[in-house]
Amino acid sequence: MTAVGKGIRALDKFTHTFSKGLIIFFDNIRGNMLSVFTITTLIFFYLAVFSVNYSATKAIDKLTDIKTISIFIEEGVEHSDMLNRLSKLQMPVSFKLFDKQAAKDRVMKLVPGAKNIEKLPVELFPEFIEMTMADYAAQDGLVFEVAKEVEKVGGVRTVEYGKRVGEKLSKVKYTSFIFMLFISILTGISVAVVIFNTIRLNLYRTQKKIMIYKLVGATKSFVIIPYMFAAVLEAAFSYLLAMLANHLFVLGVEKYLLRDSYFFLFTPPMPLYGFFYLLLTATAVTSAFICVYSFLIRLKSINEA
Repeated sequence: MTAVGKGIRALDKFTHTFSKGLIIFFDNIRGNMLSVFTITTLIFFYLAVFSVNYSATKAIDKLTDIKTISIFIEEGVEHSDMLNRLSKLQMPVSFKLFDKQAAKDRVMKLVPGAKNIEKLPVELFPEFIEMTMADYAAQDGLVFEVAKEVEKVGGVRTVEYGKRVGEKLSKVKYTSFIFMLFISILTGISVAVVIFNTIRLNLYRTQKKIMIYKLVGATKSFVIIPYMFAAVLEAAFSYLLAMLANHLFVLGVEKYLLRDSYFFLFTPPMPLYGFFYLLLTATAVTSAFICVYSFLIRLKSINEA
C-alpha cells in the first residue's frame, strides 16, 4: 500500500473514531444525563475539599518561616535594653522591634481583609522583637541553637520560631495529606465505576449492531476506540463543569462566609488542575477499555446468537 493509501486509511480511522465517539457521547448526554451529573458532582466535591485543604496548608506554611524568631519580652523590660542584650550574643541575625500597633499591622499584612482582626483594639497585640537569621545561617539546627540561647537571656518571656510552630502543626498537615489521599482514591474508583456502568448500558443498547460488526470482521479496536474517545469527552465536559462550580463555591464562601475572617480559600493552581485532569482522563480511558474489551470477549457474533 502506498503512503497516500495509508494516509487515507488513517484519516478514515480517525474520522470514524471522532464521529462515532461524538455520537456515543451525545447519546450518553441525552439518555443518561445522570451519569454526567454524578461525575461532575464527584469531581466538584473533590476539588472543593482539595481547595479547603490546600488553603489550610498555605496558611500553615505562612506560620512556619524557619528564618524568623519572635521574642516576647517581660513587662517592664526596656526595648533598648533587650536589644543590647541580644546583640551581645553576636549571631548572624538582624532585629526589628514591633510595638503594639506594628504587631497589629503585621498580622493584617499576613491576613489582608480580616475585618474581625482589624476591629480588635491595639492593646490586645503583644509587643515583640523579630529576629531574622541570615540566609546562609537559616538551617534547622542553627535556628534551634539560636532560639535556645535567646531563651536564656534575662527578660525574655517566651520565644516562638518557625520550626517550633511547624512541629505543632505538622500533625495537622500529615492528617490532611492522608485524608486527601483517601478521598482521591475513593473519587477515582467512583468515577471509574460510573463511567464503566454508563458505557455498559450503551453497549447493551447497541448489542445487535456490534454483533453485526463482529460478523463482518471488525477488529476489537474498531469498537473500543470510539468508546474510549467518548469517555474522554465525557470526562472533559464533567471536569469543566466541576471547575466552574468550584470557582463559584470559593467565591461564594469568601464573599459571604469568610468575609470577616483571617482564613482565605484558594483554588488549585492551573498546573494542579491540569494534573487532576490527566488523572481523570487516564481513569476514564482505562475504565472504558476494560468495559468494552470484557464485553466483546463474551459477545457472540449475530449468526451464533
